Amino acid sequence: MCLVGGLMQIRMRTSLRVAGWAFGLGILLFSGSLYGLALGGPRLLGPVTPLGGVSFIVGWIALAQSARSNEHG
Repeated sequence: MCLVGGLMQIRMRTSLRVAGWAFGLGILLFSGSLYGLALGGPRLLGPVTPLGGVSFIVGWIALAQSARSNEHG
């Protein structure tokens, strides 16, 4: 996430903005649901964890897309 923030200072791209939001959402959903489950929260949080993982994957894809578009343009 720090990498995305640093890159956004150099060049603002939509893919970097998507990556930043996806990483932030991934942290909230993935880590938050695991912390909640560990602290005795409702088991309803269990199915939320994979959504955070998907969000992380979207962030990495967006970051790679930004690097790729920077390479070609």
